[in-house]
Amino acid sequence: MSSNGLCGCGCGGQTPIVVATQRSRGDIKGQPRHPTGYFYEHIVVAERKIGRLIQRGEVVHHIDGDKTNNDPENLQVLASQKEHLRIHREERGVIAV
Repeated sequence: MSSNGLCGCGCGGQTPIVVATQRSRGDIKGQPRHPTGYFYEHIVVAERKIGRLIQRGEVVHHIDGDKTNNDPENLQVLASQKEHLRIHREERGVIAV
């Protein structure tokens, strides 16, 4: 999220950001496909980066581990939560059996 309260993906769009709270940190207000009218910023940024919507089951991973860093270069779309967990286990040095 940029400091001016607009989308931080670099698109230049006027996407208002919800004021950060513990429950809604990083939400973008008004994304139409989410029933509450809010959607996580990192998902919208990743979709813009890859040029399509995130598919059911796909997960957006923060490469540097900082969930507040939604820079497009810090986001990676993974095929599944299983793949996401594997990456985090490798980062912690846990070997899957």
